[in-house]
Amino acid sequence: MPDLDAYAELLERRTHEIDDFIETLSTRVTRFFRNPSFFDFLDRRVLPLILSRQAGLSRQGSQRVEIWSAGCSTGEEAYSIAMLLASRDPLGRASILATDIDRRAMAIARAAEYPQVESAYVPGRLAARFLLDLPRHRVRVAPEATRRVTLRRGDLFNAPRRPAFDLIVCRNVLIYFEPEHQRELLRRFVSALRPGGFLALGRAERVTGPARESLATVSASERFYRRN
Repeated sequence: MPDLDAYAELLERRTHEIDDFIETLSTRVTRFFRNPSFFDFLDRRVLPLILSRQAGLSRQGSQRVEIWSAGCSTGEEAYSIAMLLASRDPLGRASILATDIDRRAMAIARAAEYPQVESAYVPGRLAARFLLDLPRHRVRVAPEATRRVTLRRGDLFNAPRRPAFDLIVCRNVLIYFEPEHQRELLRRFVSALRPGGFLALGRAERVTGPARESLATVSASERFYRRN
């Protein structure tokens, strides 16, 4: 293309060019249970609170637990959370919405098949239960975990604004945005959390702007926050 305007016109005319553009800009550095201490804190400290709170609400006829893996890439994060949920919540009272704008990443997530090396951090008890061995050093996530995850292609800036989620996990995504867009995303996340719901960010990220008034720090090291 001779200049940016010409390239912008090309993006408008050809959908597959947009996919190529996103593919070029996207960073897919992910694996199951990436940053194990994060998932250990999630499993020991956060999920029990969410599930016990939901158990009390369910007796009043209230809603299920809803979790959003925002910017889920190829799905390993969402399936890691699903493994923890399935081990703590065998009745299936909790579900996960996993979204990403990258069409090709979502196709990988839907297949739920990965190189075996990506499962190196999965605790042995969970690997034995939720990862099925395939030929050529690959694994498939077992249906017991995949059925808890709803995959949907979506833009973070079109995120739900109603208080629908008990936990939003958006790790290593904000760092790719300018500060004003980070503040806008955080505002949207706060709006999408139920009172008492949790937000989890990446280690290089933190809550900034007006969202600080609505989110209390639960773990500074693991970047967990809770809506007031």
